[in-house]
Amino acid sequence: DMPPGRAVRHAAFQTVTLMTTTGFMVTDTLQWPYFVQMALLAVMLVGGCAGSTSGGIKVVRFMIAARHAKNDMIRALQPHRVLCVRVNGKPQESRLVSAVLSFFVCYIVILIAVSLFLAALGIDLLSSFSGALACVSNVGPGLGAFGPASNYASVPAAGKWALAFAMLVGRLELTTVLLLFVPDTWRR
Repeated sequence: DMPPGRAVRHAAFQTVTLMTTTGFMVTDTLQWPYFVQMALLAVMLVGGCAGSTSGGIKVVRFMIAARHAKNDMIRALQPHRVLCVRVNGKPQESRLVSAVLSFFVCYIVILIAVSLFLAALGIDLLSSFSGALACVSNVGPGLGAFGPASNYASVPAAGKWALAFAMLVGRLELTTVLLLFVPDTWRR
């Protein structure tokens, strides 16, 4: 029901605001097709570029993980071939690639844990997942009960604590916060 120019402008604005974690909403994205809503969730997950203050996993981490996965598939066919992950033509140390993959695992585990916790509090699945993703990625608005026309006021206190933890972990980078829970950090 919208002119094509206006629809493209709204879609571009919403995509940029979710990737850069500014949290602005100019339209109700819950009225958009489900495919587009899922694409917005993917944008929230990816986030911005390395070095930016935006949330999400970051584009370069996705790039490194994808190239590592491609190399693993090639190694399955050619086990003796020596491959390395390259970014901008420069080979990346295996330690860096390992750190990126560890980050991915931690990010997904926290995302699933917070989503499950919210679902256990009686919040629907879409709202639980998008709320957890919005908080871990520091985006702000999510989908479902946390869409652009609503807020997090309906979340029980325990859920707000979980979401606050997710926001803290997402803003300070996962590794920094998770190291606080490792006993060796405190023994030094």
